[in-house]
Amino acid sequence: DVEQGLNRATAGQLKVLMKLQDNKRLLVSGVAGSGKTIVAAEQARRISSEGGSVLFLCFNKLLKMHLEANYPLAGVTYDNVDNFLYRHVYPKGDFPVPSDSVQANRFYRQDLPEAFINMGGIPEELRYDALIVDEAQDILNECMLLCFDQLLKGGLPKGRAAIFYDARQNIFSPGGKAELDRSLGMLRDDYGFASFTLTDNCRNTRRIAEFVRRVTGIDTGEPFPVEGIGVEV
Repeated sequence: DVEQGLNRATAGQLKVLMKLQDNKRLLVSGVAGSGKTIVAAEQARRISSEGGSVLFLCFNKLLKMHLEANYPLAGVTYDNVDNFLYRHVYPKGDFPVPSDSVQANRFYRQDLPEAFINMGGIPEELRYDALIVDEAQDILNECMLLCFDQLLKGGLPKGRAAIFYDARQNIFSPGGKAELDRSLGMLRDDYGFASFTLTDNCRNTRRIAEFVRRVTGIDTGEPFPVEGIGVEV
């Protein structure tokens, strides 16, 4: 019963998002557990069902594997952003990634995106009809926006894209909050992205959230639509 309630809550999020379907470019924020990945996968399904090719990028390799296993869709390519760029810049896989963590981070965050841009991205005839990005808080920066522009038909100003993020989970972006805010501002102001927020946590019940709040002192602060059963330790 609890799981069905959480599924109904997620379906409610989808219904609200459907109202934005006239917008070709969506910028969707949401708290942890608000169904961003589920909504992103549904967006990919809808576009692919219309015959469009979709590139679905995320930051985490494990999430990419989860998406491939649970949401296999014709016309949808799932990849983590580092692997996607590497495959296109070094199709033979013959460039050694630095073993030093600092140098490796520079390679993936700066050198690799710049190399992709300098080669002109993907050839125009091979670009995707739509781009979907999940975990965007760990990906977005000005250089990465230029990469997105060169893999999408029509580019970011005219193409079809949906970008999902949670600013509170900005862990891996070297530029931190300032860089994320600057990139989000560019998407809204320069590329005409419409903003939307998923508000309800559809992963946890209210009782779980209250228990975690008491144990950790962390204020979750999100609406939890399902009461749920009691928590046992």
